[in-house]
Amino acid sequence: MRTLITGESEPAAALAGALRDLGADVELIAGGARPTARRVADLARELTEFERAAAEHEPEVAVAVGLGDAPVALALVATKLGIPLITCQREAQALGDGQLDHAEWRILSELAEERLEMPGEGVGADEIARRVLAGEPAA
Repeated sequence: MRTLITGESEPAAALAGALRDLGADVELIAGGARPTARRVADLARELTEFERAAAEHEPEVAVAVGLGDAPVALALVATKLGIPLITCQREAQALGDGQLDHAEWRILSELAEERLEMPGEGVGADEIARRVLAGEPAA
């Protein structure tokens, strides 16, 4: 399955590795740690990068891991292009008081066709990868 993935560095990389181990064709685009300083120009750059990557790799599924500009940008591009979106998110009560985190969580939850746990936070990346691939459409 061709998969485009981004998000918080460590869990996104772990999930990408687990998907590759299961035979998936994975394009991992670095999303970095959850940034605190955000600019509209950065989000616009992410949108452009994901749209280019989606056109180039023609993913069958997009996976947004955690919060931040990269997961939100991927979710918007996937939705625009009709690519199924899976998110790996913490529970809302684990977010703390940040309004931006809660807004991003709601956006990702609304756009996702499926929401899974964060890799490495109670469930291993290998199990999350199996769940992502279980949604693979029949050939």
